[in-house]
Amino acid sequence: MRDDRNGAAVLCWAGAYRIGDYLSNVTRDRDSRPPESSGVYVVSERPWDEMPNKSSGIVYVGQARYLRSRIGALLCDLLGFTGDEYSDGEAYEHSGGHFLWHYYCVAHAVEPSNLYVGWCSPCKCLDCAEAKLRELMDIRWNLYPTRSCEHHIPALELFHNCSTSASLSAGSGRYYDTPKN
Repeated sequence: MRDDRNGAAVLCWAGAYRIGDYLSNVTRDRDSRPPESSGVYVVSERPWDEMPNKSSGIVYVGQARYLRSRIGALLCDLLGFTGDEYSDGEAYEHSGGHFLWHYYCVAHAVEPSNLYVGWCSPCKCLDCAEAKLRELMDIRWNLYPTRSCEHHIPALELFHNCSTSASLSAGSGRYYDTPKN
């Protein structure tokens, strides 16, 4: 750890995994799968060393109650296993993955297996983490509005929010964790 302020946050980020490499070693590296807990996740053009930053080229940010399931749905649609149209009645599991496939990968001839994915769990506040990650994006998609946190003004900084000291019972306006006894 290079910086005490960021040190705790570094421990909670998994990735950046090049999607093609990650998928080619799922069985061998099954312990590297996303946890079955809440957190935030990103898709980026470039890898990062400790945690995502402005130079990572973040193209998508999301939050989820169950990271493993949500990232699986994202990857399925991102890799083109989705409908051919972008409409309300179309078959897809993850609207962000569906959108990225059609309007980023196909439109710009970007091979999705060359993108990077990573996630962080736990976070003190998912809404704050998502908002701060979206601030790092160069491309602004209007898939859904960024939720402002009702509990933290201004939003918690990533290095305070995504750390090993994050309370697992802390929630956001969208998803709530409940402690397991």
